[in-house]
Amino acid sequence: MSWRRTILLCMALTAMCAGGLLADDAGVESPFVLGSGARALGMGGAVVALPLDGSTVYYNPAGLPRLQQQDLSFMHMSLFEGTLYDVASWASPVNSVGGFGASFMRIGTDDIIRRQDFVERGRFDYSSWQFLLAYGRTFGSRFSAGMTFKVLNSSIDNLSDYGLGLDAGVQVSIVEHLSLGAVARDLLPPQLTLDSLAEDAPRTFAGGVGLDQVPLSGSVALSAAMDFEKIENRKARLHAGAELVFVGKYALRGGYDRDNLTFGAGLAYGRIKVDYAYKVMEYIEDSHRFSLSILIGPSVSEQEQRRQQAEEQRGTIMLKGERERQLQYFRSKADTFYQRLELDSALNYYQRALAFDESNEEILGTIGAIQNVQRIQAEKIRKFEEGQKEQEQFVNTYYEQARLFYAKKYYPAALDLVNLVLDIDP
Repeated sequence: MSWRRTILLCMALTAMCAGGLLADDAGVESPFVLGSGARALGMGGAVVALPLDGSTVYYNPAGLPRLQQQDLSFMHMSLFEGTLYDVASWASPVNSVGGFGASFMRIGTDDIIRRQDFVERGRFDYSSWQFLLAYGRTFGSRFSAGMTFKVLNSSIDNLSDYGLGLDAGVQVSIVEHLSLGAVARDLLPPQLTLDSLAEDAPRTFAGGVGLDQVPLSGSVALSAAMDFEKIENRKARLHAGAELVFVGKYALRGGYDRDNLTFGAGLAYGRIKVDYAYKVMEYIEDSHRFSLSILIGPSVSEQEQRRQQAEEQRGTIMLKGERERQLQYFRSKADTFYQRLELDSALNYYQRALAFDESNEEILGTIGAIQNVQRIQAEKIRKFEEGQKEQEQFVNTYYEQARLFYAKKYYPAALDLVNLVLDIDP
């Protein structure tokens, strides 16, 4: 068997594992059309409009900023003839920045018998993998968009080649819980060449509608979605699925993945989620798929709460600094007036300073001292004014008596009283 025929055989084998070259359909498709994550697969792969978990990196990068928490997920699937399909994904939403994600996907078959002229000539391996690096961002409160840069590799025995590709997607929130989504995979298709056999990855376009976490009761929530997918040179296919989540922990799923039924279940325990998907296959054995997701770090709401607390703390620190500056300013002015014995002005500025440090014992003591001095001065003034008033009464009385004596021509007595008045008030 020639290298060219061997390569074609391996590509056909991988394509069959990924969904098959159907008898009523032409063209090829990416081996990674199997998807990512058992939760999505249990819903028939109809998740273009929904934010999921780490698998969002593959399905639609526009969903990354809509995730609620950083997620690390793994999926494993065994196919026939020893073919294995594995996925590791990471996604992280970041407030006010967007969402980031990365994923590594690999499908491969080991220990393939090499025959030439019907004679076994050893064994070789065949594999395809791709590394995805994605970013998504929201624009306004309803629209989000994202892009995924990918590096693709295909290798057989000692032959290997790399290609670069690009995906792009959008999601639009129509009303609460309802959204639309669209994605173009391999919009810029990677090209691989093995032993002079070149092949471009087919472009894939998908669009759909999704309902996310619609509460049916206090303990049951429904998610449902439907997508239409068109792979280059192949017929359009339908994906549809639904999920029921009970008390936020247990999930049951069902769906229709192009031409096959899918079923699934999930369990969430703390930060760990385990998902299972089962797909009925036509030409090969039915597929069992498992995935594990681990939630990492604070959720988006917790991040926002921490951000607000940090802003409040910064505001408190700034306010504290401003209060300290105001305190020093008013205290300095008060000290200056106090040294000049301008007690009224000093008291006014000390009281202003006290408004910024109500427990300052030194300022309180100084204010108390000034108020005591003012009370003593006020008492002296009061007594002086009372003495002045009494003296005025004496003067008036003696003067009236002097006038009376003068009128009666008691001149010596009148003169004595007038002299007394002059002694009292010269």
